[in-house]
Amino acid sequence: MARLGLSQACVRIVAVTGWIYNDRPEGVRFLAERIAEPGRGDIEDEIWGWIVRGQDAADEFVDFFDVEEQRHGATDEELRAAFMKALAARRRQQREWGEVRGTLRGLSAR
Repeated sequence: MARLGLSQACVRIVAVTGWIYNDRPEGVRFLAERIAEPGRGDIEDEIWGWIVRGQDAADEFVDFFDVEEQRHGATDEELRAAFMKALAARRRQQREWGEVRGTLRGLSAR
């Protein structure tokens, strides 16, 4: 198996994050209205990133996101509720896609 150099790996990560299937649905908000911008958007972006990467445990997110300045006043309960709303939005989004055909064909276990 060929190893990628750091610059090649960075390019591939950027390409994946620009994939339309990773986009948050337009206008969907998760966090309580009382959290002001830009903090609200920053937190929602972080939550969406976790979910797109396959994380589905709200409690793990809350435990990880424990720096008060990053929370912009959001409580554990608000973060947990926002995570669950985002997870529901992602699942709804995935159902709306129907069958998604990948580009990986004919791969076998090695």
